[in-house]
Amino acid sequence: MHRDVKPGNVVVDRAGLAHLIDFGIARRTGDSTMTMAGFVLGTPDFLAPEVACGERATPASDSWQLAATISYALTGHPPRGGHLDAVSGLRAAAAAPG
Repeated sequence: MHRDVKPGNVVVDRAGLAHLIDFGIARRTGDSTMTMAGFVLGTPDFLAPEVACGERATPASDSWQLAATISYALTGHPPRGGHLDAVSGLRAAAAAPG
């Protein structure tokens, strides 16, 4: 699982093909978590709601982030609107329906 799919982690090559980059917080399904209890990794404006609520990331979480990234590419806006700071973005992510 990538765990941080967002527009900044997608690059398009000269042939127009998109590539996912920055696997710094990625892990395989079943690996132990890299975070301590109470900590969330990822970009709040693109976190899946369950991850923002402190649940484990799953392949479905990456799918949610990919959909949010595609939405951003089409609209120019994060899925829950822009937030000035990470805390407000995390609150919006946790409160949003999945």
